[in-house]
Amino acid sequence: MNDILNEKEFLEGIKSEISGIYKRIDKMFDLITERVEYKKALIRKFEESVDEYEYEPEIATNEEIKRVEQFGEVVKEIIGI
Repeated sequence: MNDILNEKEFLEGIKSEISGIYKRIDKMFDLITERVEYKKALIRKFEESVDEYEYEPEIATNEEIKRVEQFGEVVKEIIGI
């Protein structure tokens, strides 16, 4: 009979340990979920700020393009190409 009681106590101990592990796993999942939601909110905020900013690329004028080409020619002369 003592063997059965010892076995029962042993199994109850294991059950208690497993319950503790499940509680810790649940806490980890909650922390991970909380972190993911926080990151999603940051991304959403960033996307909204990007949408609000109207980007208009600057278009180079013909004069600016010619200046860049001339600069390229000067660099080629300097390095001997």
